[in-house]
Amino acid sequence: MFSHTVPKKLLEQLAYYDPITKSQRLWQYRKGRAPWWKASPKTATAWEGHFADPDNKARESEIELRLKREFEDPVNDFLESIGKPSFQWKREYVRLLTGYVRMLFNRSTARQDASVLSC
Repeated sequence: MFSHTVPKKLLEQLAYYDPITKSQRLWQYRKGRAPWWKASPKTATAWEGHFADPDNKARESEIELRLKREFEDPVNDFLESIGKPSFQWKREYVRLLTGYVRMLFNRSTARQDASVLSC
């Protein structure tokens, strides 16, 4: 299963429309490589087996669904409204965004690589 380390909805908001491919695209930057413009929001941060558990095959999809339900969906409900003049901040939004950003950090491959190095 491909797991997104950055939610697809957030990537779609950062993407630009490419008239050549007639689809949304993102620039990808990696250390030691030239920037690449062909990344799509669907595949840009998707990693095979990011949450894989060899002892429990269903666990990866359970984790993905839980993260989506508890962190991504509540933020996605108001994320597009943040830049609008009519948007009013609420304490609940700050709480939800805090959990969302924490989830993004913990899902990042850099954070996981750091955990492996420190062991």
